[in-house]
Amino acid sequence: MKKVFNWLVDKWLAGFITTSMFFLLKLYIELPPESKSNFFRFNWFTDILKTRLSLSTVIIILTVVVIFTRIEKALLRSKYRNKESNQPRIPNNAFEHYRRDTFGANKTIWTWNYEWRSYEGKFIISDLKPVCKQCGTSMDIDTSYYLDSTDCYKCRLDGRYSYNKLTERISDVQKEIIRRIQNNEVGQLNQV
Repeated sequence: MKKVFNWLVDKWLAGFITTSMFFLLKLYIELPPESKSNFFRFNWFTDILKTRLSLSTVIIILTVVVIFTRIEKALLRSKYRNKESNQPRIPNNAFEHYRRDTFGANKTIWTWNYEWRSYEGKFIISDLKPVCKQCGTSMDIDTSYYLDSTDCYKCRLDGRYSYNKLTERISDVQKEIIRRIQNNEVGQLNQV
């Protein structure tokens, strides 16, 4: 019942107020000049409120309101279903398990995830991070300096040295991952 009431307030009340304003404007314009001064005393409004409505008129109005609310609810429900069915499905990623590998001259281990970009129609590599050589935790990359560096929160918490310079560029690692996937060089040892 609350939804119906909210719908009535939103739709019907807005329509009623708009229609009433134009109706009053039309009444004022069509009044003879001598009656226009009495228009703003609102005596006509009390006459409208005193008008009697029959029970059949009230039942017809309520029936029409209920029918319109049901029609709009059905239209909204079908529109919501159509939106769900029109959303593109994410295709299967053949390399879903390939999320860890070793790259570079220092043999740094990197981890990553895949993200589907529907507007490009392809998977991209996301959340690419090097793994700490001391504790095996994925490290955060700091790109604020000229050379990228990493910081291991676990080593920092344990009181060990946690700051390392990266010898590999992030873009080079991404390109190498894509090259290995395209050339089918992903071995079982690299998959996690």
